[in-house]
Amino acid sequence: MYICIYSNREGEIILFHHEGGIDIGDVDSKALTYSILIDDSLDVNQMENALLKNVPANRRPYVKRKPSSFSQIKFFIE
Repeated sequence: MYICIYSNREGEIILFHHEGGIDIGDVDSKALTYSILIDDSLDVNQMENALLKNVPANRRPYVKRKPSSFSQIKFFIE
């Protein structure tokens, strides 16, 4: 799993790819992206729906529970 959170002038950008490791390749073209504008609030359900599309349904609970994963993103952004 690959997760990257970075900031720009407009807000926060989250990149996610269900496969990770050093061989992921061109992250910008492969990763799903979710943007949160500075004045917007984080909608965790909307974020999960956008970023977890390629994660099989039976694996999603594991990804959500994994430390430093989606359960922690709300903390980092707010």
